[in-house]
Amino acid sequence: LKCTVVDSVIESLNLRKVCTIITQHTEEVERFIIEELHRSATEQPAFGAYTRREERAIVTVLTRAEATRLRLFLRKLDSGAFGACSPRGMRVSFFKIM
Repeated sequence: LKCTVVDSVIESLNLRKVCTIITQHTEEVERFIIEELHRSATEQPAFGAYTRREERAIVTVLTRAEATRLRLFLRKLDSGAFGACSPRGMRVSFFKIM
């Protein structure tokens, strides 16, 4: 039982959230992710089904604490931004493609 609890605690430290952000301020958000959170992000073209406008979506993988910092930053920067993070953390394995 102790091993299971310890394993669960260790695994919870490695949990990450996949966050997608749509904002008119992509450069500022990307700068925050890179310079303040020390993470990277991917920018993808997107099309708003409701707005019928071309948009750019930012996708990044963050810890719960980093996702909270990003959410607070977005509230100050762009009240019209759309952000969605995976509801539960997931284990992420990082690998390099050779």
